[in-house]
Amino acid sequence: RGYAKFLNPFADAFKATAPDALTPAVVERWSKGRGWSQSYRCGFIGTVVSLFRWAVEDGRMEKNPVQGIKKPAKQSRGRKAIISPADHARLLEHATGDFKAFLQLLWLTGCRPGEVAGLTAADVDTVNKCIILTAHKTAEQTGRDRLIVLPDEAVGILRGLVESHPTGLFFPGERGQRLDANAIS
Repeated sequence: RGYAKFLNPFADAFKATAPDALTPAVVERWSKGRGWSQSYRCGFIGTVVSLFRWAVEDGRMEKNPVQGIKKPAKQSRGRKAIISPADHARLLEHATGDFKAFLQLLWLTGCRPGEVAGLTAADVDTVNKCIILTAHKTAEQTGRDRLIVLPDEAVGILRGLVESHPTGLFFPGERGQRLDANAIS
């Protein structure tokens, strides 16, 4: 579904186009004409690059027509990404089970969704009311663990998760894997 949202409109627009007529400039121009944000265009171009790379590797095409295309940088959503207390409360009304705990931890800690998705009992110190992450988004740049100080309500939620998930991820996907951004969305 994630790929389809990008590839279906692209396929419809270019179904009568010869593969050698597709160039990085054509794809970039088409994506700019859609009214998409820079971040959405980044996702679209990344998906198109993956499609053609797969087609070449699978022997369906001789060369990648969009080789060398540059993805635009993703833009921060800044203040637009902030969820109001009312919106958060509405989300919690509809969430159940561990996903409700997931949403509460995001709200209470300010953690990134990927950080909460990767939490295990080994990351949590309920005595000192903190989470210590050795693997995190900025670990390579900073060379440091990420320390997240917890409010009492988050400590209570995490105690319950440690009891129910003493090993493995607190929030595993359907096949036990770490949730990615699409699964969380």
